Amino acid sequence: MSASVGLSARRLRQLSVQTIGGPLTALRRWHRLREAGLQLPFRPAAEVAVQTGFADQPHLIRTMVALCGRTPGSSDARLA
Repeated sequence: MSASVGLSARRLRQLSVQTIGGPLTALRRWHRLREAGLQLPFRPAAEVAVQTGFADQPHLIRTMVALCGRTPGSSDARLA
């Protein structure tokens, strides 16, 4: 990604921390988790995990617990 914008990888990391407050990997993880959260009420968790870039369902669950403090099954969207 850094080559496509004409920066070194280190400089791109520095700019992302200054601009968005964290590394691009964290932003990418939040984006994948958001996409998964939108799909979870309508599709099986294992299918959503694979289609949103997680290795498998446990990876999605671990990420959601780490970032949101809850499992996909306990989310409000699942209960509705």
